[in-house]
Amino acid sequence: FGTMAEAYIFSASAGMLSLSANTATAIANATGIAGVNAANLTVAGAMSVRSYGDSRAVAKVDNLSAGYNSVGLMAGYAYASGDFEATVSTDGAIAGKLTIETRYIANAAAKMTPALAGVSASFTDIGVNISFAQAATIARAGISGKGAVTANSIGVYAQGKATATAE
Repeated sequence: FGTMAEAYIFSASAGMLSLSANTATAIANATGIAGVNAANLTVAGAMSVRSYGDSRAVAKVDNLSAGYNSVGLMAGYAYASGDFEATVSTDGAIAGKLTIETRYIANAAAKMTPALAGVSASFTDIGVNISFAQAATIARAGISGKGAVTANSIGVYAQGKATATAE
């Protein structure tokens, strides 16, 4: 399962007095849950429960400005979050091979270009630039219950990568 959020602003201004305020916000929140919950589950062969997820948020702000006096505020916010889970809950018997796996990627990127292509011309230039990125993810993988697990091979994995980049 995957989710992608993108926000992009291109702003251009010119004049004797140039005022601008730009905010781009991208929010991605993915949920992927794979689970087995059975009171009397009996597995003799192989059983796999897998959850895969991808949460990506990208906010980008580009600006061109020219003027005698230029005042600007540019802000880019990117939030990538997720909740990914793979579980087995039973009071029954599990034999054979059991694989429970959660894998995810969370990526938040905020990119600010105050002077796109190096273009910005003014006598007085006051600028405030804010770039913020956050990746926050929860991942779970597990076995629960009162059953008997006699599997000859058990693998329980929770693996992921979360990155946040603000430029």
